[in-house]
Amino acid sequence: MMNYARRTTLDEVEGLSVEQLDYLHDPHSNSIGALLLHIAAVEAWYQAATFGSRALPRVRQSHGKQPLI
Repeated sequence: MMNYARRTTLDEVEGLSVEQLDYLHDPHSNSIGALLLHIAAVEAWYQAATFGSRALPRVRQSHGKQPLI
């Protein structure tokens, strides 16, 4: 199931421009890029929590926008 989710997500976002990834439908929505970042952050947290030994990644701000890992 995880391989399917990964493959279909990558298929859908492949070739999108930065503008498309950063587009906000309205001021209260998330961009596609922010949602992809969330997926990556959850994966990093899950691996660190499950397999231990590595510290969780630090989050830094990007010019007042969504946090970057």
